[in-house]
Amino acid sequence: MMLIINIGSSSWKFCLFDMNLKQIFSGKIRLDVSPHQLKYIFDKNEYVYLLDDDHNNHVDLIIKFLINKKIIKKLEDITYFGIRAVYVKNFYGPSAFLNNAIYNDLNQHTDLCPIHNQNTIMLINDIKHLNTSAKIIIIFDNWFHRSINKNKYTIAIDQTIAIKHKIRKYGFHGISFSYSNKIMQNYLGKQDVNLIILHLGSGSSVCAIKNGKSFDTSMSYSPLSGIIMNTRSGDIDPSVLLTLKKVKNQSLKQLILFLNQQSGLYGLTKHHSISEVVNNLHKKNNQLALEMYTDSIVDYFIKYLNHLQKIDAIVFSGGISEFEHLVLEKIISKIHLINLEINDHLILTNTLNKISTPKSQIPIYLCLVNEEHEIAYEMLNLINKTK
Repeated sequence: MMLIINIGSSSWKFCLFDMNLKQIFSGKIRLDVSPHQLKYIFDKNEYVYLLDDDHNNHVDLIIKFLINKKIIKKLEDITYFGIRAVYVKNFYGPSAFLNNAIYNDLNQHTDLCPIHNQNTIMLINDIKHLNTSAKIIIIFDNWFHRSINKNKYTIAIDQTIAIKHKIRKYGFHGISFSYSNKIMQNYLGKQDVNLIILHLGSGSSVCAIKNGKSFDTSMSYSPLSGIIMNTRSGDIDPSVLLTLKKVKNQSLKQLILFLNQQSGLYGLTKHHSISEVVNNLHKKNNQLALEMYTDSIVDYFIKYLNHLQKIDAIVFSGGISEFEHLVLEKIISKIHLINLEINDHLILTNTLNKISTPKSQIPIYLCLVNEEHEIAYEMLNLINKTK
């Protein structure tokens, strides 16, 4: 069996698949609440276990939980572990067996991706300490964006430095975008789709799809860039760091951490999520934060609409898209170049749900992304190739 552990910025999702891509079990460890929670759904009922915040080895906890619930009999039932890699500076492929080069690539860039890479390294080390012969497969978030052209991925600095140190746009959320792209290709019955996909969650980004491939995306050199996020600043003038350094008397590494973990919506409102902001619009700066957040999304949308000129569909994905209808309405209301309209009440019953009204010039969909299935799919492709 394959155990996928998908580390996000606020949770760890885990999912067990057999070797025929059948999902056996899934759950989530929430790290954005105290005490931490392990949540799963069984027989249409949701169950929540409260966890010890000091329990650092989440892999061991997941394994023991699966054995305790008789989902697996023993650790050896798991023959492959699948892990999403957010930040590496190479395009290794959609997936690869873990090796020293990949491990070092992840480990060397924890400062550029502190929310994800540090936890990924910890996860890999925890699996190695399990005394298991199971192989670790890494699935890469940046692979989907390898099709972005040079004029889009190049950063305007001395190119000798940029090339030597691999300073360029990489793009992120590639697994999510790949899943939504495939769903739309299947739904529309063609491969050369033109889409704008808005992945809105704790981390958020926008992607322009041209002829079925990533054309451009809002996140650049690191997941800190792009639109405003829960705790991440998104795009800012780099010179801000000079003033922050004087005011906070901190190192550059500490300031990057500050922009990753204490900025964005949190920096504006002291709320960690857009749902808290929306539910407290009477509080100071909350309305401002909502306006800034949606403006930052619309700015990228309009930019990509101009580049693509003609698009087949607009696709929303991610937790904010699923649960914060007010945010979607706000985004749509700010787009004036074309007439867009979504339904007042969303009923999400399928993987792909049409949410636009007949008045909308472009159809709008909400895709319930299953990143873990996409990860398992890429894992199985790799396993079958190496048999």
